[in-house]
Amino acid sequence: MKIRTAAALTVAALALVVLVVALARPLPSRTPTDTTSSPVPSPSASPAQSVASQPSPTAAPAGAATIEATAARVPAEFHYAVAGTGAARGGVASFRVLLLDLDAAVVPTVGGATRAIEVASVSVPVPPDSQSAPAVTVSSSADGRTVIVTATHPELRQTIFALDVAAGMAHQLFDGPSVAAAIVSPDGASVAFARSTGGIGGDPAVEGLWVSATSGGGMRRIVASEPGRVGSPPTPVAFLATGTALAFRASAGEGDYHIVLVNLAGGETRFDTSSGEVRFVGGDVRDLVRGIGLDPGDGRTLLVWSSRSLFGGDSFVATVDATSAAARELYRPGPNGTIQLGAWHPARDRYVVLESVMCCGLTIPRTVTVRRIDGTATKVSESAFIVDVWWSRDGSRLFAISGGDDSTATVSDLLTRAVILTYCVRGPGPPCP
Repeated sequence: MKIRTAAALTVAALALVVLVVALARPLPSRTPTDTTSSPVPSPSASPAQSVASQPSPTAAPAGAATIEATAARVPAEFHYAVAGTGAARGGVASFRVLLLDLDAAVVPTVGGATRAIEVASVSVPVPPDSQSAPAVTVSSSADGRTVIVTATHPELRQTIFALDVAAGMAHQLFDGPSVAAAIVSPDGASVAFARSTGGIGGDPAVEGLWVSATSGGGMRRIVASEPGRVGSPPTPVAFLATGTALAFRASAGEGDYHIVLVNLAGGETRFDTSSGEVRFVGGDVRDLVRGIGLDPGDGRTLLVWSSRSLFGGDSFVATVDATSAAARELYRPGPNGTIQLGAWHPARDRYVVLESVMCCGLTIPRTVTVRRIDGTATKVSESAFIVDVWWSRDGSRLFAISGGDDSTATVSDLLTRAVILTYCVRGPGPPCP
């Protein structure tokens, strides 16, 4: 499984704060786009290259975000990123969805060069009196051909699109009140997202966790929750590799987050926090362990991580057996430590942790450490500007995105300290605006 949540790459320094703050509440899921634990695409896949096509705009109701897509071939080694600061011009904030072609960084003999290819542009309306900024996140299938794009409006409204990268086509799946970035299944067939109509007066027929086909049909609720209740609705974290089960995050109060597994064929379950505890009525669910993030790996041994916040909680990394729910703690940082990410190596004999401390300032160092199951560890990087980390498909590279300003972002290999590529954050380039 993988979550990568990929949050929008905005002003690099501010993004660090956003990510840390996001961990103090249910994450907008990184959902992640995570590609490290997914099946490896065929080695015969051709390097990514733009395909001549007209951008594909999607029709949208008034006030909804819009998207324009351009076709591209997806390479064997890829990652998705979002560029854009969220600043509005003429009442609209613009974002670019970038396909990072990393083939040449892993297998130089494939030819070509590493590069960032724009596969979609997203426009999000921003009201004149808005006090918050919009954002765009992405989640990709294992082969990278299907990408779910979530545009979050300043007033907790979201527009969710399904993007077919190879065809250069996109269609809207949902537009309305929602509280978490949507995630896609490894096979690209299903999408999950949380819906809320806001507060105690919300609609109980809508509140909860929903799934649908990425084609747009078969939308159904799998976890119902009570509007206005603390922790409602629960938020999706990751599909397991088979696509038949979904891990989600549930909470009965700030700092008390649980990773729960639901069988998608088990019918609707009801999330009940009336007792002050996380409980479920009906359906086929298992409360696995306390935590806020999950890398499902092969779907059998899950890597779960948790992080303390100003509201409480605890920081640790653990493995959990998806069948028996047996848990084993692997790592626990110091008393002030926070964890932003945990991700399996493809061999699942080690994992990477991105961590920091809770206080204080904009330039708190973030440490990237490779930790082995036997307890040994190697620190590979320390920087205040790292915002995303992931393994290459074969595990020979450990990529990271970082930035020190609001103009450029850099992809590097932390194991060799080599810079792989640089792309523009605020607009197309080079030169970067």
